[in-house]
Parts: sequence; structure tokens; C-alpha cells
Amino acid sequence: METNLVRVLEGQYLDELTSELCDFTLEEQNAATEAQGVKPLASSDYIPIVGKTVTYVVACVIVNDHGEVLMMQEAKESCAGKWYLPAGRMEPGETIVEAGAREVLEETGLKVEISTLLAVETAGGSWFRFVLTGNVIGGELKTPSQADQESIQAKWCQNLNELSLRANDILPVIELARNFRKRQPKDPNWHREILPARKAHYKNYLRVVVAIKNKTTNAVYVLLSEKTAYHFPTVEIHPGRSLHSTLKKFMIELFGADLPQHRPHGVLSVEHHTSGTQANPTDGLCLTVLVICRPSIESVSLIGKCIWHELSKDLSARLAMAVAGKNATFQLHVNSTFEDKWPSMRPVVLSLLKQERVTPSEWQELFFAVHLVCLWDDKGPLKIHESLQQDIVAYIKQAQCRVLAQREEQALLKAYIVEWRKFFTQSNYLPLPFAKLESCLQSKGSTSSVSSSGGGGGASSSSASSSAATATGSGTSHSSSGCASGAGTSSGSGSSSSSSSKKPIHAEDSIVRKLMLDSWNQSIFMNIKHRLQESAMKLVHAERNGEAFDSQLVIGVRESYVNLCSNTEDKLEIYRENFEAAYLHATSAFYRLKASEQLQTNGVKSFMEYADAKLREEEARGERYLEPGSITALGQCCVTVLIGDHLPTLLAECAPLIEARETQRLQLMFRLLDRVAGGVDPMLRDLENHIVQAGLADMVAAADIITQDSEKYVERLLKLFRRFSDLVKEAFNDDPRFLTARDKAFKTVVNDITMFKLELPTSNTAMARGIKISTPESKCPELLANYCDMLLRRTPFSKRLTTEEIESRLKDVLLVLKYVSNKDVFMRYHKAHLTRRLILDSSADSEKEEDMVEWLREVGMPADYVNKLARMFQDIKVSEDLNTQFRSQTTRHDAINIKILNAGAWARGSERVSVSLPLELEDYIPEVEEFYKKKHSGRKLQWYHHMSNGTITFENNTGRFDLDVTTFQMAVLFAWNQRPNEKVSYENLRLATELPDPELRRTLWSLVAFPKLKRQLLVYEPAISNPKDFTENTLFWVNQEFAIIKNGKPQRRGKVNLVGRLQLSTERSQQEDNQSIVQLRILRTQEAIIKIMKMRKRLSNAALQAELVDILKNMFLPSKKMIKEQLEWLIEHKYMRRDDDDINTFIYMA
Repeated sequence: METNLVRVLEGQYLDELTSELCDFTLEEQNAATEAQGVKPLASSDYIPIVGKTVTYVVACVIVNDHGEVLMMQEAKESCAGKWYLPAGRMEPGETIVEAGAREVLEETGLKVEISTLLAVETAGGSWFRFVLTGNVIGGELKTPSQADQESIQAKWCQNLNELSLRANDILPVIELARNFRKRQPKDPNWHREILPARKAHYKNYLRVVVAIKNKTTNAVYVLLSEKTAYHFPTVEIHPGRSLHSTLKKFMIELFGADLPQHRPHGVLSVEHHTSGTQANPTDGLCLTVLVICRPSIESVSLIGKCIWHELSKDLSARLAMAVAGKNATFQLHVNSTFEDKWPSMRPVVLSLLKQERVTPSEWQELFFAVHLVCLWDDKGPLKIHESLQQDIVAYIKQAQCRVLAQREEQALLKAYIVEWRKFFTQSNYLPLPFAKLESCLQSKGSTSSVSSSGGGGGASSSSASSSAATATGSGTSHSSSGCASGAGTSSGSGSSSSSSSKKPIHAEDSIVRKLMLDSWNQSIFMNIKHRLQESAMKLVHAERNGEAFDSQLVIGVRESYVNLCSNTEDKLEIYRENFEAAYLHATSAFYRLKASEQLQTNGVKSFMEYADAKLREEEARGERYLEPGSITALGQCCVTVLIGDHLPTLLAECAPLIEARETQRLQLMFRLLDRVAGGVDPMLRDLENHIVQAGLADMVAAADIITQDSEKYVERLLKLFRRFSDLVKEAFNDDPRFLTARDKAFKTVVNDITMFKLELPTSNTAMARGIKISTPESKCPELLANYCDMLLRRTPFSKRLTTEEIESRLKDVLLVLKYVSNKDVFMRYHKAHLTRRLILDSSADSEKEEDMVEWLREVGMPADYVNKLARMFQDIKVSEDLNTQFRSQTTRHDAINIKILNAGAWARGSERVSVSLPLELEDYIPEVEEFYKKKHSGRKLQWYHHMSNGTITFENNTGRFDLDVTTFQMAVLFAWNQRPNEKVSYENLRLATELPDPELRRTLWSLVAFPKLKRQLLVYEPAISNPKDFTENTLFWVNQEFAIIKNGKPQRRGKVNLVGRLQLSTERSQQEDNQSIVQLRILRTQEAIIKIMKMRKRLSNAALQAELVDILKNMFLPSKKMIKEQLEWLIEHKYMRRDDDDINTFIYMA
């Protein structure tokens, strides 16, 4: 290690440094930062690449034997006439020495031999400047005739005060070089001529030689790291922090928070050599810095894996010599003052204010200069702020003179906008290089804060400059590649820039931007804002009248109000109070006059077109001239003056337009009135009234047809629905509100009782007392069920239709059914029709029958009802299997077809009718029962003869005929089986058949007055017109002349269906059908109430009624009277009770 120390003191490189020997890598630094909850400033995989992520600058101070310094005159426009040292950026693949010699040759024309390194300057961890010196070995000084883009000329200069310098930062290093040249050989106070050691590095490292004394023994110790192998402690240089910041954090890592007092004395050696490839560059370097600890070693403790090593006396003495002299090591410059940097910064600032050409390199240098001043000059941020303010105010004063020189209002407005546009554009760019200034002024000059965030500020500035330089370059005729290059070489770290650049260009809290805008506001805008506003409103008025002008004039005034507001909490406050208010007032005044004129001159219909066009026009105009938040207020203003003020006049045209079906005008009216709160409501009422009136009028006009034919009735309803739906679609774009109005009105039409009505008892109490109190309801559900029966039963009507047409019409029925209030009535009749079709096997399509059941389920019919329908189909299929089995066990297997049905799915609660069956049929009863008992023990069969039917053969003098008859008809006809020519009285027939009187009368009438027969099967006397007129002595006999008449001729053979509509209930129960509907409603209401209360436990009367209606709406709408009666019944039977404190609240009782 002592040998290594000697090599370092002689400026030589060390072979020891590898990534494994780095004690504090960038990855470890970032981990420590993240542990404190702070986002790292640079990526852990940062790699220094010349021209991209790190900047190396060389400056050569060449002094001749006369003490004259070699100077060159800048060729850059911003520095024209300024003098500076030969200096510039290193290029990829160059060493430090090669870059220095090249810069001198390019800028002065002289060839030099670099002899030694004098100083190292740093800004952040990604910008280094190496100050070199040497001797001239050839070449000729550049003259003005040889001027190029590098420089204009070069010369030797003794007195620098004679020159106009680009910056004063070179004065200290020139003095250093002169003193170095004057030194005595082997002067112990000066370092020897030492060049950067040629050693390649993949990363940037800082190696520290930390020296400390034992004040008791005067022994000198150096710090050694024990990580992997003994070596001098090394840290990876953070690209986003200053060198001192990196050193301080590393020292804390070694010694802990209680740092011993120390100072970096100088640079002992610089290691750098480019030997990598483009894919694997080695543009890194290693700086070895001597650090002196002032306390004695006894009072210093270590926390890292380090030890103190006592040096030999000879080496201690040599190290002491390096410490004794200020110039015994290379100087490490990490500070820049305001006075040094402002002279070079100010020309760039003025050029930006004036929108003059700024080169990418000048733009980048401004970032670094601000960064350096803020980092190393305690009073630098305040000085920059004051100087900026002076230059900004001076520029604004000049702009003020140009604006106020205009007397005419339009000219004043145009002049103001020109100046404002220029200034506002630069207010977005000028603050960018001063981002570090912002953070320093906000942190109130805290040294620790500035130090720790200094590198981050530099990285942030570099990132911002990348985008801004491109924008500035494009505005000042620089190529985009040049801008990109300038931005790239200044960037300390790609990762650090992305993480630290959090503020957008228009950062509202930017100090510099606020300074610019506040100065503009106080100096110019406040004095003329009302004149500008009035001019802008006149321009807008002219545009409304069709005159052309530059819209940017109005936009500029708007932007001034918005951007010059000093209220950071509400940037639009002044804009709203002034510009927006004036704009809205002018708009309202303009259209209040124009709208009235238009309405009086051209009428309502033309006025609607005018209003619609102007609303769209003003919306587009508002998007140009107003802030986004003002568009709503503008729209409300225009709607009020164009529509709201004339609402009654517009609405008066609505009903006639609906009546005339002028859909385009209705669509326009809807579009206009929809902008007004509640404006559409009268249109909804007009549409409802129209649908109800037109619908009922249409139905009444066709009453003669539809009252006789359910098909015509349903088709009429569907035609109306399509007509009204088309109106809503074409005129109101199927707006949900109008669809709701259509549904509400069509529901009224469907449930109207003008032509059809069904009388239902009002309550269970009325039925029990036999009181005929009824409430009329629409007969529509019964007619819908009849229509479905026509489609699903084998009829001439269904035979004319295809399967697809039947399906379409069934779905149309379901559409109408949606609007029916008393759906339970439809359920009852539809089930009755289905029962007949299944028993009589008269379905046209069994698949469609089952599809209909599923469709009813899909439209929300009650599940228990739909499930019973499905069960009916299952019973029919089961009965077919039973028939097959039964026939295999009887000799008369073709004589009977049994249907065994589930009482829960099929029963209608009607009483069974007694009848004396013919012997031929009577014999089957016990046989069937015995067969079924063997199959299903414990089940009991109940015979429903009134639902049965059969086919008998009838012979007379005319011929032989097959008759389809009901069981009752069969019982009556078989009374003549043994006496075909006798006349039988009514009384004898009653005794023979044992049928109840009403059923016998109905059955006889079907045989003596069947409407489809020209020759009846039975004849009777005396003649009557009603079956109720039959007496005990009325005589009946078989018509021996009975025949089927076709084409006027009697047929000898044929088949007649006398069943007609199968009787599913007795006459008495049929009369009570409507009562049973009400009874079922009562039970469903009770069931629903119990379900709700069981779930809620406690509920108010209003809430209970609302939930009850919601549950029952797919079946029927319970009346308030019914609900009240059922609540009282449930309370009486202890299912629920009223709250003791609130009689309108119910409580469930388990």
C-alpha cells in the first residue's frame, strides 16, 4: 500500500481499482437514497459516455518566456470580439492531452506539447474541465484572414485588461500557469510536471487518500479499506451531485454522522484513457484526491470496513510536503462566482428576450453557468434574480414605448398583441436555464440543501435544455442535429434528467416566469387592459355580423388576462371578472335583439333553424376566444337568450308538429329545447297526449272489426306501436325520455276499457258477501291469449302462415303483453287454451308451443306460472308412454287414449261433474285404475269427464259418419243406442245421463243447434231460441236424415267435430272465473307482503307499497284498497303488527 501511495504521489495510475474494490457504488448510493423515501437522481447503471452522458472540457494556458498568455478571439456570434483561452469539449476517442493539443491548434494555429496538468474543475458529477499547460513546438498564429468557425484570430497577450474577455473565470488559472512557469526547479511548494495517467476506466471514480496524525507521536496514518483487498477507499462519482456532495456522503459512510473536520487538499492524480469500443466504451476516469483530517486519530472512530495504516517516516515526510504547499497538488476548483459567470450569461439572456439567435452551445452554457453560480456562490441566486429583473424590466419598458405609441384602438390592440406574443413565448423558455435558481431561492440558501441537490439541479437543467434547445434552435435557424448534439453533451445522466425534471415548461410556480409576467402586468397591461377588452369585443361583434378580422387579436387579450393573474390559487379570477363577463354580456345583448327580429320576421319554424345555427356558431367561437371552463357559461347564455326567452312560443308549435309528423322540425325543436332545463317536459306531455288520443281514436274507428276478431285487434295494436316507435326514432332519436313517454302512453291505449272491459270484483269481502262491486279492466290480455291460440292451434289461419311468420307474430304478442297491466288474466286464458290444445292434440307445432313457454319466461312472467306450463308438456309425454304400456296389456288397445295429468299443474279448482258413462266406456275405468295403481302405488286418480272426448260412429238412412264428441255429448247420444227412432223427453235424458241441469242444457243445445251443420244431429220440439227454455217435456229424437252437406249435396260418409271449444269448467265455476282471478291476486299480494316483511323485518307503509308494486308489476298492479285489506288481514292473523309508536310502520312477526 505504501508503494501504491508513492505511485499516486508521482501521478501514476494504480492497477488495483476494479468494480469489486469500489466501496460505495452508485447502486448502493441509490439504495441509501430510496431508504430515506427519496427518488434517486441517477440510474444505477449509469455509464459515462463522452458527448452523451458526460462532458469533458480542456482549457490550455500557454505562457511564453515573456509571461505572455496565448489568447484567441471567439468566432461565435454571441461572443464576437470576445477573447478567451483555447478551450473546448473533448471528442469521443480522445485523451485529455490529445484534446488539449487539438484545441490549441484549431483555435490559435500553434502546435503545443502539453507538459502538465494544472487544475481540475467540476460542475456536478458529469462535467469536468482539465486545465493544462505546455510549450509551443511549431505552427503560426491565426490571423483574421484565416478566421473560421473555431475562432477569428489568436495572439500573445501580456496585459489581459486590454482585452474584452468572454468570462473572467480564466483569470485564476492564467495566474496559476504564470506562477508555475516562474517556479524554481524542485520547489517543494510546487508539484512536478505530471500528466493524466493513461488508465482506462468503465466508470467515474473518486479515490481518497485520507491522512490523519497522531498528535502525541506525530505519526501519520492513511485510511485503508478492507473490502476484498486492502486499497484506498473509493467511491463511484454520482452524476447528479457535486463532487463535494459525493465526497461528503462517502465520508459519512466511512465515519458515520459524527464526521471529523476535514478538507479536500487537492488532486494527486488523474487516470483516464479511452480504449473501449462504441459498444463497450471506457470513457470513465479516476480522480485521486488528498483529504486531510484535522483532529487527532485518537478522537476519530470508524464505522466502515476500514483501518488506519501508520506510514513509514520517509513516506510520512513526503506526504507532509504534499500537504505543506498549496500548489504541491493539482488544484481542485469546484466554485464559480456570480461576477465570473454573469458577463457571459447576460448576452444570452438579452438575446432570448429579444428573440435573437442563440446557438445550442450558448444555450447549454447558460444552464451550467447558472448551476455553478447557485452551487458555489452563497449570494449568487439573489444576484442573478436582481440582474434578471433589471434586464426584463428594461426590455418591457422598450416594448411599452412601442405599444403606447399607437393612438387608434385597433392599432393599439395589434401592437400590443405583437409584443405580447413575443414576450409570452420567451416567458416559456427563459425560465428553463434558471431551474437551479428556483430551487436555491425556495430553499432560502440552505447550504446542506444546495449541496445535496446541486447535482440534481444540474441534471434537471440538462434535461430541460434538451427540449428547449430544440425549440429555440428551430426558431433561430439552427439545425435540429446541432440542437440535439448540444443537449446530449450537457446531459449528466439520462436517468437523472427524467426523474428530476418534474416541472413542465409552463410551471405556474416558476420564479423567473412569474417575475416576467408580473413585470409585464404592472408596466403595460394594467394601464390599457380596458381599452384592449373593448377593442376585442368590437371585433367579436364585427365577426358576428360577417366581417373578417384576425382572431389572434382577441385570443391575445384573453391570454393576457389568464397568464397575468397573480392569484396562484385561481388563475382565472381576473379573466372571469373582466373578459368572460364582458364577452357574455356582449353575446346576450347581440342575440336578444337579433332573436326577436328573426322570430317576428320569419316565424317559429325558420327561427328554430336560425337558433340552432347560431348555437353551434357561438360554441365554435367560444372555443376560439374563451377558456374551456367558460364554454358552459357561454352555452347557457346563448340558450337563455335564443331559446329560454321564447320558450312558450316554441312549445306552442310542438303539438301541431307531432300531429303532422314533421319529424325533421321536431328533431330540431328537441335539440333546442333539450338545452333548457325542463324544456323537454312539455314535449313529452304532448307526445303522450298524441299517442293516447291517436291510438284510441284509431281503435274506436276500427271497433266494428277488432271487436269481432282478436287477430285484427292485435295487429291493430302492433301497427299503432310501430307507428309511434317510428315517430320517436325519427323525431327524437330514440331518446330514453321519449321512449318512456311512448311506453306510458301506449300502456294507456292497451289497457283502455272503452271497447273491451272485464268486470272483476273489487275485494274478497265483496265476493264473500255476494255483493256485485266490480272494477272494469281491459280485456286486452284475454284477446292476446285468444290470438296466441289461433296461431298455435291447427286452424285455417295458422295453416296459412309459415313457421317464421308464426314465431314473429308470437313475439309481437309478447311485445304488446309488456304493456298489459293485468298480466295474470293473460296467464289464466293462455293456460286454458294450452290445456285444450294439449288434451285435444290440436297444436299446430309442438316445438313452437315449448318455445312460447321459454319466451314467456324471458319476458319476466312469474316463474311458478311458467314452470307449470312446462310441467304440462312433461305430463303429455309421460301420458304417451303410459298409453303405450296400457295398450300392450289390453285387447281393445285402440279404443281408449288416457291422459294422466298432474293436478298441481293442470287443475283449475273447478268441481267435478257426475255423468253416467256409456257401458262401453264405463268398463275401462277400473281397468285403467288398476293398471295405474300397479305403476304408482299410493296415487289416486280423479276423472275429469268434462275434459274428456272421443270419436263415435253414427249410422242412419243417409250414411255412416264419424263424430268427434265430448264425453257429455257421448252420454246423451248413447241414450238412443237401444232405441234409435224414439223420441225422448228432457227429463228422461237427465235421468239417463245423470248430468246436472246446466250441463245437460248446454250439451243438448250443441247437438240441436251446432252452427257448422246444415242438418243437425238431433231434432226437438217445441222450437225454442235458448237452451234455458228447455222444459221437462221437451222431446228430442235422432235425425235420421242427418248428413254432411258439401257443395249443396249430402255426403254418405264423413267426419264431424262437435267438440268445438273443449269445456274446461262447469257453468257455475266459469261464472266464478273472474272471482278466482281476484282470489289469486289476493293470495299473491299476501305472499309478496310476507316475503318483503320477512326480509326487511321492519318497514314503513310507503316503502312496503313501493316494493310490493315492484314485485307484482309483472302480473298485475294491486290497488291501494286491496293492499290495505290484505295488510289488515295479515295483522289480524298475527303475521305482522303495527309499531306501537308509529302506526305507519309494520313489524314482521315470526
